[in-house]
Amino acid sequence: MIGRAFFAGKPVVATDVRGSRALVEHGKSELLIELGDVDGLAAAVEKLASDPEQRAAMGAGEREKIQDYSLEKVLAEMAAIYDRYPK
Repeated sequence: MIGRAFFAGKPVVATDVRGSRALVEHGKSELLIELGDVDGLAAAVEKLASDPEQRAAMGAGEREKIQDYSLEKVLAEMAAIYDRYPK
Protein backbone atom coordinates (compact mmCIF):
# COMPACT_ATOMS: atom_id res chain seq x y z
CA MET A 1 0.00 0.00 0.00
CA ILE A 2 2.88 2.39 0.70
CA GLY A 3 4.09 1.88 -2.86
CA ARG A 4 0.73 3.00 -4.23
CA ALA A 5 0.92 6.23 -2.26
CA PHE A 6 4.47 6.77 -3.53
CA PHE A 7 3.34 6.33 -7.14
CA ALA A 8 0.40 8.66 -6.59
CA GLY A 9 2.65 11.30 -5.01
CA LYS A 10 0.70 11.27 -1.76
CA PRO A 11 2.17 11.70 1.72
CA VAL A 12 2.24 8.53 3.80
CA VAL A 13 1.27 7.97 7.41
CA ALA A 14 2.52 4.51 8.38
CA THR A 15 3.09 2.49 11.50
CA ASP A 16 6.64 2.09 12.76
CA VAL A 17 7.01 -1.60 11.95
CA ARG A 18 9.72 -3.48 10.05
CA GLY A 19 8.31 -3.31 6.50
CA SER A 20 7.26 0.33 6.73
CA ARG A 21 10.38 1.42 8.57
CA ALA A 22 12.55 0.19 5.70
CA LEU A 23 10.80 2.42 3.17
CA VAL A 24 9.68 5.42 5.20
CA GLU A 25 11.80 8.42 6.19
CA HIS A 26 9.88 10.01 9.05
CA GLY A 27 9.23 13.70 8.50
CA LYS A 28 10.72 13.88 5.02
CA SER A 29 8.02 12.45 2.81
CA GLU A 30 6.23 10.26 5.31
CA LEU A 31 5.17 10.22 8.93
CA LEU A 32 5.74 7.17 11.15
CA ILE A 33 3.59 6.49 14.18
CA GLU A 34 3.89 3.81 16.81
CA LEU A 35 1.77 0.71 16.32
CA GLY A 36 -1.50 1.17 18.23
CA ASP A 37 -1.03 4.92 18.73
CA VAL A 38 -4.51 6.07 17.76
CA ASP A 39 -3.92 9.61 19.02
CA GLY A 40 -0.67 9.80 17.05
CA LEU A 41 -2.45 8.61 13.91
CA ALA A 42 -5.17 11.21 14.36
CA ALA A 43 -2.58 13.94 14.95
CA ALA A 44 -0.58 12.95 11.86
CA VAL A 45 -3.65 12.91 9.62
CA GLU A 46 -4.88 16.20 11.09
CA LYS A 47 -1.43 17.76 10.56
CA LEU A 48 -1.45 16.79 6.88
CA ALA A 49 -5.09 17.75 6.39
CA SER A 50 -4.47 21.25 7.74
CA ASP A 51 -1.21 21.95 5.89
CA PRO A 52 -1.51 21.83 2.09
CA GLU A 53 2.08 23.02 1.62
CA GLN A 54 3.43 20.14 3.69
CA ARG A 55 1.21 17.67 1.82
CA ALA A 56 2.52 18.96 -1.50
CA ALA A 57 6.14 18.87 -0.34
CA MET A 58 5.79 15.36 1.05
CA GLY A 59 4.02 14.21 -2.11
CA ALA A 60 6.84 15.57 -4.25
CA GLY A 61 9.29 13.65 -2.08
CA GLU A 62 7.29 10.48 -2.71
CA ARG A 63 7.38 10.94 -6.48
CA GLU A 64 11.15 11.41 -6.28
CA LYS A 65 11.66 8.41 -4.01
CA ILE A 66 9.61 6.01 -6.14
CA GLN A 67 12.00 6.52 -9.05
CA ASP A 68 14.37 4.17 -7.20
CA TYR A 69 11.79 1.44 -7.74
CA SER A 70 10.96 2.08 -11.39
CA LEU A 71 10.71 -0.99 -13.60
CA GLU A 72 13.65 0.16 -15.71
CA LYS A 73 15.91 0.61 -12.68
CA VAL A 74 14.91 -2.70 -11.09
CA LEU A 75 15.46 -4.58 -14.37
CA ALA A 76 18.87 -2.95 -14.82
CA GLU A 77 19.87 -3.91 -11.28
CA MET A 78 18.68 -7.49 -11.80
CA ALA A 79 20.60 -7.72 -15.09
CA ALA A 80 23.75 -6.50 -13.35
CA ILE A 81 23.35 -9.18 -10.70
CA TYR A 82 22.89 -11.93 -13.28
CA ASP A 83 25.81 -10.63 -15.35
CA ARG A 84 28.15 -11.23 -12.40
CA TYR A 85 27.77 -14.98 -12.75
CA PRO A 86 28.86 -17.15 -15.67
CA LYS A 87 26.13 -18.62 -17.80
